[in-house]
Order: sequence, then structure tokens, then C-alpha cells
Amino acid sequence: SRLGEAAAIDTIVKEFVVDQGRGVEVYQALLGHYRRSGNDSQVLAIIEGVYVLALKTDRKWYRTILPMLLDMKQYDLLEQMQDRMASTDTQPDVFIFMSLLQGLIASQQPREKVDALWQWAVERSGVRPNPH
Repeated sequence: SRLGEAAAIDTIVKEFVVDQGRGVEVYQALLGHYRRSGNDSQVLAIIEGVYVLALKTDRKWYRTILPMLLDMKQYDLLEQMQDRMASTDTQPDVFIFMSLLQGLIASQQPREKVDALWQWAVERSGVRPNPH
């Protein structure tokens, strides 16, 4: 049954992930599982858990979670992720930038926030925009 399967996965999560402090890859796989099964509260709990455990995150992590947050309309959390990236040396790629941008637009943020995001992305990626 679906319930039994979910309970079994929860047990695995507790035993293998929480008790043994795995890398962020395990969490990425779990996120996919919970998102597909529509368990958004579990998705948010896992994302929070990764930061509580202070696991090392990378660009692949953000490429995984940002579209999920966008899809769940978690715009505040999406903005927090930009702050988290800014506090590390994570370089945003186009995919990450677009997710963040879509979040700002969807939550009707002022133009200054969009400009600030663009500025940040340009500074971080080392790419200079073509003035022409």
C-alpha cells in the first residue's frame, strides 16, 4: 500500500539519513520522492533539515530545490535560497537565475529586487552582459 511504502521510506530516512549524517545527495533523492507523492510538508522539512545539519550544498542542490519551491509557490523561501547562495561561493547558472527570477515575478516583487537579482547573478557568474 502507498501508506506502508511511505512509512517504510520514513523509517529509512530516520535510520540512514538522520542517524548517520549522509551527504546532500541522499536528501536530493528523497526530495524527488516526496514531491512526486505530493507530500510538500515533507519536502520543506527535508530542505530545512539540510540547513539545520549544515550540510555542504552545491549548484546541483539548488537546481533540485528551486523549481520545487517555485512550483509550491514558496516565494519567501525561494528568496532565502538566494541569500544562502550569496553566503557561500555557489555560482548561479541560467537555470538557477530563471527560477529565482520567476519567483520574484510571481510574487510581484518590485523592480529593484529584479535588478538586484540580475546584478548578483552577473557578479557571481563572472559573465559581463553585452551592452549592445
